[in-house]
Amino acid sequence: MENCMCACKRFVNWGMERWKQFNVADVAVFKTCLLSIGALIGIYCSKKLKKLAPLLWIVAIGSYVYIFYRMIVQQKDG
Repeated sequence: MENCMCACKRFVNWGMERWKQFNVADVAVFKTCLLSIGALIGIYCSKKLKKLAPLLWIVAIGSYVYIFYRMIVQQKDG
């Protein structure tokens, strides 16, 4: 159990170090990702707004891919 906690702590510390390197645009994309995922969760409760789901999926996936790129791929480059 202690080993698991150490792994979690290392993961959180890694994420916090990566977060410190984000600029304003990166934070905006991250917040857009969170907002679109939250909107997707809520949109499936309303029949009237379900037609917006494909657009929200595109925004959510696109912003997630960008954040993944910034956190993982650019870490290896820099």
